[in-house]
Amino acid sequence: MRNKAYIPYLDIIKFILANLVVCIHFVIPGCLGDAIDCLARVAVPFFFIISGYYSYNSESVVLWRRFRRTNFILLGSSILYCIWGVWKTVGLSGLGISSFIHDKINCATAIDFLFFSVNPFSNHLWFLHALAVSYLFLILVLFAIRKEKARCMVLVSLLVILLCAHIVLGTIIPALSIEPIPKQYYRNAWLFGIPVFLIGYSIHIWKARRALAKKPNRLIQFIIVITGLALGLFQWFGIGHAEMPAGILLATVFIFLFALEQSTKTTDSKSYDKLVKISKILGASSVWIYMIHKLVGEVIEAYVPYSDFCKLVYDGALFTITVMIISTAISLIIALGVGFVKKKVLEHT
Repeated sequence: MRNKAYIPYLDIIKFILANLVVCIHFVIPGCLGDAIDCLARVAVPFFFIISGYYSYNSESVVLWRRFRRTNFILLGSSILYCIWGVWKTVGLSGLGISSFIHDKINCATAIDFLFFSVNPFSNHLWFLHALAVSYLFLILVLFAIRKEKARCMVLVSLLVILLCAHIVLGTIIPALSIEPIPKQYYRNAWLFGIPVFLIGYSIHIWKARRALAKKPNRLIQFIIVITGLALGLFQWFGIGHAEMPAGILLATVFIFLFALEQSTKTTDSKSYDKLVKISKILGASSVWIYMIHKLVGEVIEAYVPYSDFCKLVYDGALFTITVMIISTAISLIIALGVGFVKKKVLEHT
C-alpha cells in the first residue's frame, strides 16, 4: 500500500545534493570549483529541513526510533573512520597507535563532540550528531509543552533566535573584519542543526494549516531560488566564505517548497509507482554517499604514492568526479542489497 505522506521528489533532490557534498569536501580547483562549493551548501540545510518536515505530527515512539537510528549510523560511521585512521597512522605513516589515540581520544575531543558536534574521526560526521540532537530536542519539547499553540510559539521563537545567532557568529562578525570565530561554535547542533530542522517542522505546520492550499507561482519561486543563489555567491566572494550563506538558505527553503508542490499532482499511475520505487532507493543511497565519500577520497589521497590508478585520478576535477562516481556506485549497491534483504525477511515473516 502506498504511503501517501511520502514525497519522492525530496529523495531525488537529496540524492543529487548528497553527490554535491563531495564538491564541498574535495573542492574542484579554481574559481568555478569555489563557486560550486558555495552552491553545494544547499545540501546540508536541505537534509535538516527534510528531517524536520517529516517529524511534524510524528509520535514520540517514531521520533525515538529516528533518534536511535541516527545514533546507530553515527556510531557505525565513527568506527569505520576510526579504523581507517588507525590504518593510516600505523600502516601508512608508520607511527604507533598511541599517537592516534592521544590525538583523537581525549577530554578535549570528548567535549568538542558533546557540545559542538565535532567528530574526532571525521569532521563531516558533525551532521549526524547534530541531527540526533535535533530529534532529541524535539522529543523533549513535545514532552514538556502539551498545548500545540504554545509549543509552536516556542519552536518558532527558538528557530529565529538560534538562526540569528548562527548568522551573527558565522557571517556578520567575519564581515566586520573582526577575528573569525572557529566554526565549531556555530556549525553544531544548537546553532545550525536545530534551527534549520525547525524550518522544516514549521513548513509542515504551515502546510497542515492549509497556508499552502493556494497554488504558488512557479515563476516567483524560480526567481527567489535564483536570487538566493546569487546572494549566496555574492556573500561567498564579496564578504567571505560562510558555512551557510544566508542567500543559500533562502534558495534551499524555496527548492524544498517547489518539491512539495510537485507532491500535489496526481499519483494514480504506474509511472508514479515506479518513481516511488526508484526514489526510495536513491534516498537510501544518499545516506551512504554522505557517510562514505570522505573515506573514498581519503583512501585515494593516501594511496597516490602506491597506486597508478590513484595517481591518475588525483588530478583536479577528475579527483572530485571519481570520488563521486565510486561513492555513488558503492552506495547504490548497498542500498539495493539492504532493500533485497528486507524484502526477503518480510516474505518469510
